[in-house]
Amino acid sequence: MCNCATLVVALVLAVVFCKDSTNAFAKPRRLPAAFLLRHLNHDGRKRHLKTEVRTAGPSLLHALSTAPSPLSTKASQSLLANELRGIVGADSVEENVQMRGYRGGKGTADILSKPSTLTEAAVALSACAKAGVAVLLQGANTGLTGGSVPNGETDERMRVVLNLRRLSESAQVDGGQRVLCHAGMGITSLAKVRKGPAFTERALYCAVESDFTVRVVNSLGIEGIPDGEWQLEEGGLEVIEKVEDIAGRSFQTDPGCRLLASDTTYGRRLAHLDGELSRYNADTRGPRFSRSEGKVLILASVHDTFPEPLSARTLWVSVDSLSRAHALKDHLLGAERAVQKKSGGRLKMPKETPLLLPSSIEYMNADTVDTTDEVARFSLQVINQLGLYNDALRQLFGVKAWFESLPFPGALQLPNKILSFISPLFPPPLASEVEDLRKSFSHHLLIDLGDYGHKEDEQLQDRILSFVEEENAKAEEEGRGPAAGIYESVSSDESKQLAIFRFVAAAAFQMWADVQGACTLSLDYALPKNEEAEPPLPVKALRRLRYAHYGCNVVHDDIAFPASAEKDIKKIKAEIRKTVEEMGGRLPSEHGHGTEYEAPPDTQARWRDLDPTNTFLPGLGGLPKTPFYRGTA
Repeated sequence: MCNCATLVVALVLAVVFCKDSTNAFAKPRRLPAAFLLRHLNHDGRKRHLKTEVRTAGPSLLHALSTAPSPLSTKASQSLLANELRGIVGADSVEENVQMRGYRGGKGTADILSKPSTLTEAAVALSACAKAGVAVLLQGANTGLTGGSVPNGETDERMRVVLNLRRLSESAQVDGGQRVLCHAGMGITSLAKVRKGPAFTERALYCAVESDFTVRVVNSLGIEGIPDGEWQLEEGGLEVIEKVEDIAGRSFQTDPGCRLLASDTTYGRRLAHLDGELSRYNADTRGPRFSRSEGKVLILASVHDTFPEPLSARTLWVSVDSLSRAHALKDHLLGAERAVQKKSGGRLKMPKETPLLLPSSIEYMNADTVDTTDEVARFSLQVINQLGLYNDALRQLFGVKAWFESLPFPGALQLPNKILSFISPLFPPPLASEVEDLRKSFSHHLLIDLGDYGHKEDEQLQDRILSFVEEENAKAEEEGRGPAAGIYESVSSDESKQLAIFRFVAAAAFQMWADVQGACTLSLDYALPKNEEAEPPLPVKALRRLRYAHYGCNVVHDDIAFPASAEKDIKKIKAEIRKTVEEMGGRLPSEHGHGTEYEAPPDTQARWRDLDPTNTFLPGLGGLPKTPFYRGTA
């Protein structure tokens, strides 16, 4: 029923209703740095204040930290908004914008600014810093923990959102072995350039100093672009300009650069199902900007790319218990452990040594599969038809977000209710063989295998098949039903559809909850790699969608409770967090702390050091919302 005509109508609606919302993706203006530099010290009073801060020492800084912001009136807001218009363009600045987070959080941005170049972003930040306002950095506004939008009242300061989505250029480095990305590249764009593991030590970023000046730090390690630190007005802007227009260009790593562009031993460490965590957000290892969560303005970064497989296959494996799912993972990762054993147990091995790991292992419980099938069939059809990386799809999401922000009761839930209502009109998204597995088992693994030159996919598939056969033989001997089942996708198109099915799970949860009027709690956490159990809930849930990056044991836990549980939701969350930590886990793992999670003291101290004035995202991770973190020791 979802034919091309349906999609054409949807796209026409997207263009008509989302005309203004797509302005964020308009072609960037290019203004010379000399023009923008004039905006850095346009205000004589502010320039004088900056000089005083530099010469008067801590006493004046203390006075500033206890004085109310001079830019807290509507007249002051208008002045700053006009200054930002001069920097990023009149059509890229809005005032008094009502904003909602993807899953939670809402508030008013006094000013929303959408810079189109790295230079504009840095100069806009400088103007905001000198004005003494609070700055929130925003990408696609898909954050789940309240860090993407103003969330309630902060303090006496105005709140300015810098949306970086237009900073979306990329360029090859070292002939494609690495990629240089601007800060606004989304997940779909990154997939196109085959960006590798997210960790990197190579970045260009801006930090706000204790005197409200902006410091530029470059560790990109690019030949011809100096690494180091500068004040924005004293060499920093020139460095940023060198990373500005990169589309169609290629770069080389500086011969003296020894910084990593990925965690090169991450995959090899995953093979060991020990008591360690694979990754979590409060980890303070690595360079200062790493896991800074918006406490500095990252403009660009360099990442290793990953090779595309010569061939690929996707398996849907269903099992009867979490313990058996864990046993399968252990058996599968044993292939890589054997490789390491032959090499003397070393994690760093020659590049030609095959990495005998699946490309990915994704876990879904029964509620995840059932709910996605129940309410997201139309969404799956549209995404399958358009493709996950289609710009038209982004416009459709823009239409939905625009409608949800309309100021009438129920606007936020209405699109999801409509999508859920029409879902049964569309055919089942899964093959009949997968449907049979879904009805017979409660735990499902979506495993992607690739041949990277050593027939890795065949070796790993043989291990999976042998595991399934052995477990079913044991079950038959014991008089039980089958313990596991397996299905191999028949085409690359079907493999993509299975991946999209997993991708839509988070949206499906919100659709279902909106229809039911349920109280929701969304968590993500890392469990030790050898942990197979799920954290028990303190109260009974209506549904629990638990899906995970299973190789890493990083879990997304979307839980729906009766509406009556709303009053106790913070207590419930605290109890679940305590349970996760007692199991050796940490949360959050993949999402930021935002305003929903309190960060550990060492992480908070790291953020204070990065942002001494508390300009960026006041209230992050349980930190105070006041300038200079006023009111705390």
